[in-house]
Amino acid sequence: MSRRALAAVAVLFFFTALVVAAEIKGKITKVDAENNKITLTVDDKDQEFTITKDTKITGAKGEIKDGLKSKAFNEKRLKKGIDATIKTETKDGKEVVTELKIAGGKKGGNKDQ
Repeated sequence: MSRRALAAVAVLFFFTALVVAAEIKGKITKVDAENNKITLTVDDKDQEFTITKDTKITGAKGEIKDGLKSKAFNEKRLKKGIDATIKTETKDGKEVVTELKIAGGKKGGNKDQ
C-alpha cells in the first residue's frame, strides 16, 4: 500500500513540474544587469523577469559568458528589440527564468558575444 501512495505522489510531482514550466517569446527592450532583470515585450505588453545565477543564457554562437553584461545586450540592439525566447519555472511561488535564448545579430553571428 505504501508503494502505491509513494508512486502516486511521485507522479503528482512530475505532472505539477510540467504544468509550471512555460516558454515565452518576445523582444528584450531593457536590461538591468545590476539587478539581474530584463524587460521582454510580448504582444505589445512589457513584462519584467528576473535572471538568476542559474539561468542559462545563450546566443547564436552558444553560451554567453558575461551574462546580462555581455555586448550582445548593447543599447543599439535593445532599441530595436532583441528577439528572445525564455523558459520559466515557478519556484517558491515566484516565476524564475531558467533559460534565455537570444537571436543572433547580423549575418554571420554576433561577434560581441
